[in-house]
Amino acid sequence: MKINVFLNVLLMLTICLTPQSIYPCTTFRLDKGGQLVVGYNMDGIFGDGTIIVNKRNVSKTALLYSEVTCSKPVKWTSRHGSITFNQYGCEFPFSGINEARLVVDLLMLWGTQYPPSDSRPAISPFQWVQYALDNFSSVEQVIASDSQTRMLSPPSLEGGPHFFICDSTGNCAVIEYLEGKMINYTKEKMPVKVLSNDRYDECISNLDMYKSWGGDMPVPQSGSAYDRFVRAADMVKTYDPKKSKSICDYAFSILANVKWSTPTQWSIVYDLRNLRVNYHTIDNSQIRYIDLNSFNFSCKTPVKLLDINAALSGDVTKKFTDYSYERNRGDIKKVWDIPEEALNVSARYPETTICTE
Repeated sequence: MKINVFLNVLLMLTICLTPQSIYPCTTFRLDKGGQLVVGYNMDGIFGDGTIIVNKRNVSKTALLYSEVTCSKPVKWTSRHGSITFNQYGCEFPFSGINEARLVVDLLMLWGTQYPPSDSRPAISPFQWVQYALDNFSSVEQVIASDSQTRMLSPPSLEGGPHFFICDSTGNCAVIEYLEGKMINYTKEKMPVKVLSNDRYDECISNLDMYKSWGGDMPVPQSGSAYDRFVRAADMVKTYDPKKSKSICDYAFSILANVKWSTPTQWSIVYDLRNLRVNYHTIDNSQIRYIDLNSFNFSCKTPVKLLDINAALSGDVTKKFTDYSYERNRGDIKKVWDIPEEALNVSARYPETTICTE
């Protein structure tokens, strides 16, 4: 369907999915003193968005670029409930955490090349974040899924997302697609738990070069992906829970330090140990938090939504309201000026899913 192709191309050209020199995003892990958090900045033009409570035991079929591929879509049934941050409707998040304490973040990597067609069923990179949160509880499981599913290349574009994943053990991974193959960095191959908008290996090389100066040079302050990586890595390394503020406050300090002239619309800190999501936005600087333990993730109960910029503070767990097609459609329309037909397709996608309980 042309509208599916149009919608996905439009999404590729926006927010964290455009050249890193224009839309810089940054993510990292802090693991100190028995505490474990992941911080994520979403930078870009538009700040509207929806926080969504996604349910377990929901049967789904991936939405593909049907006019340009003969691939079979991935089909799955969600094993875990999750909280996600979305800008183009339910089921297509930028970032999120599931009840098994797996966090997945999406960032742009210009030059990404996804695999050519093969026998594996396919999924769009824009839906893959939800797929991973629905299905997996560990970094190892996420990496192993590449043998069963194929990331589908967006049509006519020279780039796409790469991903930062962390689990409840503190293990993390970067997943990139280069020259048609999945490349992953984890454990000893991932010495620094930070990601920006350049290839991970090149960011590490740049960091090593900075370290070779022996501390004679100041920490770089530009908004380039390399320099944001260095600043975040430096702050992650130097965090001392005995001398510094709380780990969540310190994580927000890192996110503030890697802002650039492009507005940071959302800053999110996932507390994996306590299953709490902390966040603030450019339109509401009050830090709010969500307690995952308070939600019923049974698909027999309604999906819940919350405006990310709602004029709230503190605990917003009980402020979520029930999903509706009209609400989902309206939330997408706040951000994207797209044809009505394309808008309706995106908004109605959740109605193709089925509760299996």
